[in-house]
Amino acid sequence: ASQESIFLASRYLDNKVIDSLFTAMNRGINNKGIIARDNLENKFNKLELLLSPSLVLSIIQYFSDPEIGDSMREGNVPFSFCIIDSKHCFFELPSMGTHAFSIAFFVEDEEIGARFTKTFNSLWEIAESKSMPKFLQLLNRKA
Repeated sequence: ASQESIFLASRYLDNKVIDSLFTAMNRGINNKGIIARDNLENKFNKLELLLSPSLVLSIIQYFSDPEIGDSMREGNVPFSFCIIDSKHCFFELPSMGTHAFSIAFFVEDEEIGARFTKTFNSLWEIAESKSMPKFLQLLNRKA
């Protein structure tokens, strides 16, 4: 479990990953994420999220935070990667020509962590602040 920070750049959304990030946030872990553009608007992702009502409520609460731009942005994510505590690095080797998941690797190294953090920070600077996805805005109005 993370002790200090989690930086996630992802082309995919997974309920378990989202739930883990919320758990870490609730523990006070510094948490930043960049989600690939239009990822939350994807029909499959909408369906998967709607099948987990407690997760939908957590996401609505998260996106309702006026400071969301400090922890979540939307931008270009060439491949998915995650840096935990500046040294635990997960990264994907994407499939050639598609956006399908191929294989992922884990490396525990502070120098590699620093390089991934530099890449994350570069992507973070050009990413846009995230607002609540339209379909969640509709759910929030009905709640």
